[in-house]
Amino acid sequence: MLMPFAHISDTHLDCPGSSDFIKRLHREVRDPLENLTCCLQELAARKVAFVLHTGDMVHEGDAGDYAILRRLFDKYLPGVPVIAAMGNHDHRAAFREGFLGIPSPGDEDFTQEVVLDGLRILVLDSAKSGLIGSVSDAQVDWLEERLASPAPRGTFLMMHHPTVCEHPAMALEVSPEFSSLVENSDIHAIFTGHTHSNYNGFFAGKPLYTADSLAFGMLYIQSEVIYTSRSSYNLCWLDEQGRVTTHNQLLYPEVQVLQRKSVAQMIQGLPR
Repeated sequence: MLMPFAHISDTHLDCPGSSDFIKRLHREVRDPLENLTCCLQELAARKVAFVLHTGDMVHEGDAGDYAILRRLFDKYLPGVPVIAAMGNHDHRAAFREGFLGIPSPGDEDFTQEVVLDGLRILVLDSAKSGLIGSVSDAQVDWLEERLASPAPRGTFLMMHHPTVCEHPAMALEVSPEFSSLVENSDIHAIFTGHTHSNYNGFFAGKPLYTADSLAFGMLYIQSEVIYTSRSSYNLCWLDEQGRVTTHNQLLYPEVQVLQRKSVAQMIQGLPR
């Protein structure tokens, strides 16, 4: 039997702490809250079993902003598990308090293990180094411990930064040990975000799926980044053999150019 689920990313809900640059992008496209609401209404009709959110949930928000996000999921997808990873515009303490409703131990890495009907979902925190991203040795050790025994339905790995993407400047650098660990595991698929660009590839022999942003799109053409009005998410299915099928669901397919930046400008000066 196929298990339907959704992979969404980079919702960037507007917050008082959002930069002027992001606020202007949202004015020129659409309110990201409306985009997410539309997405959740579609997912409710699809009766998805769970949702993977690969980070940048709210843009520099506080606990109250994450609480708004939590209420939105609860309204449209009551009882549906939402598993989230930290993005470079998320705040760990605010997320733990507002979205998870638990006391925050501070800014320590947010890693998580969730098991749903025999499927193990492991969440890494790649966002401690900001735009570029990294996975600490401690997280690799944590991952190795959990992958030592296979899960009944295998494992999903998720994090914000992709290990493979269209522009090397946006890719996560990982160690040979990390690559070997992933390759020799029961991981069925890797789910990431960050690039605002839908991409399917392979890393260490495993399928890697990077979801579009639900807020705005980004095109990478040589040394230039072009911000666009594209918005979408991935509707996915898991079969009994652990194979994943994904379909990119466009909310707003038009690719209207909003702004251009060099990759160097984005890395050095993109406001958080």
